[in-house]
Amino acid sequence: MATFEDEAEEEANLALMASADSDINSDDEPETNSEEKEE
Repeated sequence: MATFEDEAEEEANLALMASADSDINSDDEPETNSEEKEE
């Protein structure tokens, strides 16, 4: 059985991944774009 802490940690990880994905999508991957501009 999963404990409350395990479930909370899993939800936090999913939230972090979701927010990271949305940040990358909204910024149109700035890191990749900046590297291409420098080259």
